[in-house]
Amino acid sequence: MNSRAITPFPRLIAGISIANFGYIVGAIVPIALLLTMKLAMLDPENVTKNF
Repeated sequence: MNSRAITPFPRLIAGISIANFGYIVGAIVPIALLLTMKLAMLDPENVTKNF
């Protein structure tokens, strides 16, 4: 008999990690794109350096 209970913690940690990655991507990508567009409007020659 196996008296040890199987816990869902590995799946929980994986789910939280994937959700956190999705949240970060969903928040950072639009900010980075909008910042790049704004920098391109302000100083078109030095967008990469300013970013």
